[in-house]
Amino acid sequence: MYRPINYALKLIKHFSDCCLYPYQVPSGKWFIGYHSSSLNDLSPITKNTPQISQEIADILLIRDLEIIRKDIKRLVTKPLTDYQEGAILSLIYAEGLKIFETSLIPCFLNTDNNIKAAHEFLNYPHHQKECPSLSLMHRRRAERAMFMGKNSP
Repeated sequence: MYRPINYALKLIKHFSDCCLYPYQVPSGKWFIGYHSSSLNDLSPITKNTPQISQEIADILLIRDLEIIRKDIKRLVTKPLTDYQEGAILSLIYAEGLKIFETSLIPCFLNTDNNIKAAHEFLNYPHHQKECPSLSLMHRRRAERAMFMGKNSP
């Protein structure tokens, strides 16, 4: 397994809960594990999806991160360190690809402005109308620290 995925796993598992049975979010969509929307066979999660093991939840998470990794390669043309990629994987996994695509982070990275890119982590989720929770701010700070080469949390 690639080191960036290991770094992302460290952040995601520290800040996210894992639910081994299907759960529904307010939008009506069903998830399982660390917020996976499909099983390994790509069948969608429904209320009738059977409970999974921790091992399967981990496999689904890694699969999802590998998919996100390809998106990062498409959006960021400059080389990333393993820490930078791990932090970005965690951010995208939590906030979604669209948030990352429309953020300033890829732009800063593609122009070699890593310091500004690092500080942009603290601006997400800027789409929330309310003040972000303390735990979310801790997560963004940990992602930024990892992006800057510090092995956190």
